[in-house]
Amino acid sequence: MNNTLFLIPLLALSITFAFADNIVTIPEGSSVPDCEKTIEGCYNPLEITIQQGESITWENKDTAFHTVTSVTSTGKIDGVFDSGFMNTGKTWSYKFEESGTFSYFCSLHPWMVGNVIVNSKPIIMDDTITN
Repeated sequence: MNNTLFLIPLLALSITFAFADNIVTIPEGSSVPDCEKTIEGCYNPLEITIQQGESITWENKDTAFHTVTSVTSTGKIDGVFDSGFMNTGKTWSYKFEESGTFSYFCSLHPWMVGNVIVNSKPIIMDDTITN
């Protein structure tokens, strides 16, 4: 009986994580230089890791317009994704079909930078033994 009671919270915890949303918030004050020095940062989280094929939703909680624009490692716009202008309270989502590290910034406030790390889908091998 005690083992059953212990497993129920663990099962609930694993279900919560299995369906957790991949959300990046643009907090209030992100349009001000040095937002990266605050507790919330300019994008929260600053870096997020997901699996290939998953989506991320960015939510603008600031009072200013923002963008989520992909860039190369040297900071040049690469055209992989671009949210366009996001007004206060608006969201934008992007599904990452390729694995890798994707950097992005706000084209209106270039000090706002973030990263998405996309892990490859695990390969599931058929382990059936045939004779």
